[in-house]
Amino acid sequence: MAIKKKYIFGIIICSILLCFSVMLIPLITGKDGFAFQLILALFSLWMAWGIYRGLRRIFYKPKQSKKLTFQGVEYNTVPTPLRKVALDFFNPIKMRFDTMRSIFIVGALGIYSCLVGPRLMICFWVALSVLVIVKLGVLIQTLRFVKKQNELRRVVNDVLEDNDANYDVTVDMINADGATSDQIIRPVRERVSVGGFFDDYAQNLLSFTTAQRYILAINHYISAVYGDSHYEFFLSDQGNVYMDAIEGLTAIGANEYANILRKAAEKFEGLEHPVCDLEDRSANINFLCVDFEDEDKALYELDEDGKKIESMMMTYIRNHASEFIFQQPNIC
Repeated sequence: MAIKKKYIFGIIICSILLCFSVMLIPLITGKDGFAFQLILALFSLWMAWGIYRGLRRIFYKPKQSKKLTFQGVEYNTVPTPLRKVALDFFNPIKMRFDTMRSIFIVGALGIYSCLVGPRLMICFWVALSVLVIVKLGVLIQTLRFVKKQNELRRVVNDVLEDNDANYDVTVDMINADGATSDQIIRPVRERVSVGGFFDDYAQNLLSFTTAQRYILAINHYISAVYGDSHYEFFLSDQGNVYMDAIEGLTAIGANEYANILRKAAEKFEGLEHPVCDLEDRSANINFLCVDFEDEDKALYELDEDGKKIESMMMTYIRNHASEFIFQQPNIC
């Protein structure tokens, strides 16, 4: 809800500025009037783009489609062509608002330099060069990321071919020496996708107990944060379970861990108003320029290798063993 209010406010501001700039265009006269009219026209296009982006954020809903999952995370088995990524990067329809801002600044500087102040032409070329270098850098990083994703997809496909997660979880297995929370919760994690809509995630959990839901959420949180950071956790599908992870950590008595996650969520206003949609959560975190370095440091200082939280999860699982029993469904 807080995210939508932000976009509604942005749409209102862009609409006011758009109307104001359009009304000013015919009123500008004088020697340099044409140049300033062009700049205002370019500004109007930028504001119109802002309105479009805001409306799209509020009303656009991606088509729901069933996707394959690996450990609860949706993935696409088909590699994304790097050529398509590059074409999408330069597609005006898909550009971000801040990208259009950069184009407006460089464009306005170019118009002013050509028609009003030729001496400032060097500033235009410097600004254009900086824009090109920065955007090329972003494009290269994007292509590297997609390339890594494609490699991961191939690895996941190979793992799924030899997937051994189809096993029963029994009391003996839970109480066995060396048992881990990952082994106990894995059959649930394989069957509950955290990607897509949060309602779908909640619906998939109806077949499992509250205790399984808690350990599943903690499992996603711990594996994501120890694998990378809180920032990557929140900006991934796994971040959709952060509220369940807070409840789960509290339920197993890991209050220090829960408080770290609470503080992280408070930084993007996601505690009082949970943001379970990945796109909205990412937009909010990036808009507020949130830094989770303190939370990362606090977690690693509390439990450097994750053994402490693993012990707490296994204690909880063994104390609620009946709620973790899982039998592989028979398929006729």
